[in-house]
Amino acid sequence: MFRLGKAREARQSDWSQPGDQHLKPATLQDAERTFELKANQAKLVHSKRETELDGLKLVIDGASLQCDGCSNPTGRLKVRAATPSTQEKRTATIAERGPASLVFEGNCLRSPNAAVPCASCMQLSTWKDTATVLFQDKPALLQKSTINCLYGGATIRITDSGQRNEPPATTPTGGPLPVLPGIMNGHYYLASGHFIGKIAHDDYTGEPEDVYICKQLKDAGANSLIDKIDVPGSILLKDEGEALRHEDFCFIAYVLAHEAGGPDAMELKCLAFASHNEALNRRMEKNRWKRLLNTGYSSVRPKGKLLPSSVREIALLTRQAIFAVLTGATDPTSGATFWDGTDFLAHGNSEQKPDNKIGSNKFDEYKFIEIPLEIYLNYLNANGKRYVTADKGRHNTDGDQGNHVHVKKTIRRKRLQKNGQPALTNKGTIIWDTIEIPHKISYPIPAADFTNQQNWTSGNFYYLCDSKKSVGISATVSAGKSIFWKTTRVRLTADLK
Repeated sequence: MFRLGKAREARQSDWSQPGDQHLKPATLQDAERTFELKANQAKLVHSKRETELDGLKLVIDGASLQCDGCSNPTGRLKVRAATPSTQEKRTATIAERGPASLVFEGNCLRSPNAAVPCASCMQLSTWKDTATVLFQDKPALLQKSTINCLYGGATIRITDSGQRNEPPATTPTGGPLPVLPGIMNGHYYLASGHFIGKIAHDDYTGEPEDVYICKQLKDAGANSLIDKIDVPGSILLKDEGEALRHEDFCFIAYVLAHEAGGPDAMELKCLAFASHNEALNRRMEKNRWKRLLNTGYSSVRPKGKLLPSSVREIALLTRQAIFAVLTGATDPTSGATFWDGTDFLAHGNSEQKPDNKIGSNKFDEYKFIEIPLEIYLNYLNANGKRYVTADKGRHNTDGDQGNHVHVKKTIRRKRLQKNGQPALTNKGTIIWDTIEIPHKISYPIPAADFTNQQNWTSGNFYYLCDSKKSVGISATVSAGKSIFWKTTRVRLTADLK
């Protein structure tokens, strides 16, 4: 059985006080009653201890639930999130908080005439007494964990973790014992993103360019790298069924780290998933993820490789994001394939950009643009009040469109004669002129298109760009300062009219 922490060894009860060994029961019945009393006390201690240990069991898919506020108080837990397995079943985390996860087939006793199904009225708080260990960045549930139903006022408990202490079936064959896994060549990283080292030796199997996630260190203090790494417990990183080369891993990490606005774990994970989703859509040869990021799909210039030795927070979080993609974690973007940063919110379809183009290209490329209200508010709040970009002097201010402001700076420049030589005073010194030159362009956030109520009549942002086009885009999530998109032929947001 899987339990968290090390259970303390149960103390052996002293069944007698000092000197009791010299006392004899008056009768045989007294001796039997004394023995029975001591035995019952021992059973109570053992039962209490077993209950405490059961409470520390990890909860898995199929666990039993109990709610006294339901007409059918016995329910079951359906783990819907993609989490690592325990006893070949998904491990439950605090992500399981709805009627689709906590399945009860009865009616709520607190509802009118006890006629409303629990699945229809269930309103849950947050889980209590959860584990400290994380699965997919969320605390795991323990058998002692509880959650309250705010509608019925009852506490939902886990009565059985779902784990079973069943020894695996064995069939004696008389053959030799299995050989333990050997040492594998490759680059080893901890799940935290820290690089542990590289193994490359002719006597070992595997390619030195392979990348492994080492779940834990066998002996962190060992001098030998092989003695330090828990090789059999490591995971080989694969993409599209092929081992990911360390060189490509470092390239992907470099580009994603520079696409992010900072060390934001959620933004980096969304960048990783969205770019990988798009890579799988492209008609390229193998290694599509690296090939995609090496095109104009990514605006990062120049492109390089993230050094394994880097332990900056953004480096560690970027590696964790790549691990999440390649180990089957849940996609937080719900299938998004590209993204925009602050500039989309600042330019909209009405602001003249530094290159004189009016608005974001998205308004020219798609049939419509839609953003659910909650995603828009998160995106807006993350990006401040203004977007400031460099003005390289190419911006045409004649007939300037939008509400942006031009910021100039004052410099001193040599006055030149027609022949290109510096102009001189009567005393022969160089003449300097004080002039203003373009410096910055400051755009208000958001652009006017996002405050126009005609684009919010449905309760969500909806902008019809070109009805002749066949595909629109819908925002699926906002993370960091970025917003992530997926293409769709039909609207995905609800019309609240």
